[in-house]
Amino acid sequence: MTWDSFIDQVKQANDLVRIITENGITLKKSGKVLKALCPFHPDKKTPSFTVYPETQTWYCFGCNRKGDVYSFLQQIKNYSFKEALQELSSLANITFPNLSSKQEPEFKKKTTQRRDSYYHW
Repeated sequence: MTWDSFIDQVKQANDLVRIITENGITLKKSGKVLKALCPFHPDKKTPSFTVYPETQTWYCFGCNRKGDVYSFLQQIKNYSFKEALQELSSLANITFPNLSSKQEPEFKKKTTQRRDSYYHW
């Protein structure tokens, strides 16, 4: 299994809506999307945090943050990508592979690519 396929498998096994609500955010249905007060900025009046269940992505119209299940955990818990991947793999009962010293550079490269792609989608 490649790192890309492992990362995708873990992502597909974790529902973004479930992860968000398990982190204490109350979502309310609004058409095809779900909305909430944004946990990342202080506006406590307008529900600008929007979750798109069909694409498993989120966006805040107040602070312009966006992402997927990985970036949500990274931001809400101040995790690295690796920490988010480990937590999500554990929640999905998917064994996180042990990294050999030979595999560590490839994993770091893949996590950096994932982090960089998050900022550009």
